[in-house]
Amino acid sequence: MKRPILILFFVLAVLVTSFLFFCSCDTGNDKADSAPTSTTAEGLSAAPTSTTAEGLSATQTSSSSSPFETPSNVETKTHAFNEDIVVKKHGLVKLDDLDSSFVLDIKYATQDNFTGKVIYSRPLCLIHKETAKKLIAANNEFKELGYRLKILDAYRPFSAQQVLWDAADNKSFVADPKKGSIHNKGAAVDVTLVDEEGNEVEMPSDYDEFSERAALAYKDCPEHQIENRELLGRIMVKYGFRRTKNEWWHFEDTNAKNYPILDISFEEFEE
Repeated sequence: MKRPILILFFVLAVLVTSFLFFCSCDTGNDKADSAPTSTTAEGLSAAPTSTTAEGLSATQTSSSSSPFETPSNVETKTHAFNEDIVVKKHGLVKLDDLDSSFVLDIKYATQDNFTGKVIYSRPLCLIHKETAKKLIAANNEFKELGYRLKILDAYRPFSAQQVLWDAADNKSFVADPKKGSIHNKGAAVDVTLVDEEGNEVEMPSDYDEFSERAALAYKDCPEHQIENRELLGRIMVKYGFRRTKNEWWHFEDTNAKNYPILDISFEEFEE
């Protein structure tokens, strides 16, 4: 009698072990099938990648992160756009054709600038297509922190550079038209941050305030204004821009030397 009982227990043990094994496999498959994929809107795609000198990364942070910190445990992604869906002239594109989440306020297309005159004939935000990729990646991280980029100036026709030069009392804030500006390449932007309600965050100075308050080294202001300025600078630099010491709002693509100075009118771009 003992032998058949032992055999029966052995068979039962094998059956139980097999059942538990198949249950664990099914659970693993369910987890794999439910793994999320990452996509972005406006014709942009995102795929996991490692950060390289030419790569563009965007980060995702937890909602508990401080707005004035860049977490180290971030997910790195590359952002690209379908260039066939946008109009390009000499490498320039309309930023809002690629991503409509930016706030656009092109000051030189209004009288709300240091000259008090309308300089640009159209309120277009034109930018070099490669610079646009970096700007979109930076804006994606700002959005994770509860902010968005507000674009105050981007591509500037070379002919407009002389107008600004002549109007500026302090020439240290305007590029000499004899040499041209990075703005003339579509590889520089003037930006600030807005919160989720669209309100500009406080900075040490106003835009185009040609004073010591606009300098990166200026500290005689409330601490939160310095934190805002440095948050803006830190993330823009992270995605391939350089800062200029006397204008907190001005950022240049680190690859700007590869792009030509242009004098394309805004009307020509819309043709």
